[in-house]
Amino acid sequence: MGTFLIVDDEVSVRDIIGNFIARKGQQVLKAQTGEEAIALYAKHKPDCVLLDMKLPDINGIEVCRSIKALNPQAKIYFITGIDDNSFRKEAEQFGIVGYLVKPIELDDVAQIIKSISS
Repeated sequence: MGTFLIVDDEVSVRDIIGNFIARKGQQVLKAQTGEEAIALYAKHKPDCVLLDMKLPDINGIEVCRSIKALNPQAKIYFITGIDDNSFRKEAEQFGIVGYLVKPIELDDVAQIIKSISS
C-alpha cells in the first residue's frame, strides 16, 4: 500500500481523486494549501504527491522546491490546467515525475497508482 498526498485548493478535486485512490487500497492525505502540504510531507513522507500549481498561499513550484529539499527523490506530479510543451519542459526542470491536466482523467490517476505500487 502506498501513501498519496493530494494538494489542491478545490475540495471537489481533492475528494474525487482521494476517494478514487482510497478505493484502490492506497492511503490518502489531503492538503488545501502549500504550507499544509509541506508540513504533511515532512511528517508522513508519502510515496507520491499530486500537487496543484495554483494554491492560495504559495505556488506549486515553491511547494515542489520545499518538498524536494526534504527529499530529493520525492515523486511529484503537478496538477494543472496548462498543457503545452514549454510548461512540460519547465516542469521537468523541477524534477517532477509527470503531470495531470485538468479536467483530470481517473485513468491517468490509476496509471500513477500502478507505477507507485509496483
